[in-house]
Amino acid sequence: MSAQVISVSPKRKFDFATLATGASDEHVVGDLIGVTPWREITMLVTVFNHTLSSGAGTIDVVIYARSQTAEDPGLIFQSSVTSLTINSTTPSPAFLSVAVPTLSVGDAVMVTARGTRSAAGTLDATISVQLSVKDV
Repeated sequence: MSAQVISVSPKRKFDFATLATGASDEHVVGDLIGVTPWREITMLVTVFNHTLSSGAGTIDVVIYARSQTAEDPGLIFQSSVTSLTINSTTPSPAFLSVAVPTLSVGDAVMVTARGTRSAAGTLDATISVQLSVKDV
């Protein structure tokens, strides 16, 4: 069995201050990360700090399955696989993890940070994202 940790993004601040109430926006954290040889994937999110205590909204770290075909390499197929939510109850700092169902993943994944505003207030988080992978 071999295992490794893939760095998707180093420490980075995601700020959704300009979102209107009821709106959401998504930023790519990492894209086309090859996962073909791995049978077990866990997404690891380190939350260095966040300003969600006011109940302004949530920040979801989402992992998408991404795949291309030889017939049409310009067309990318994607679907959401799983996510982690950072909200007002998330400790600051925090370490979060979620298992990624590998039966739902193609040859690559994309990770995004999606902010959703539900009320006025600051809406940002400084995070890093990694994938722990194993070929068990």
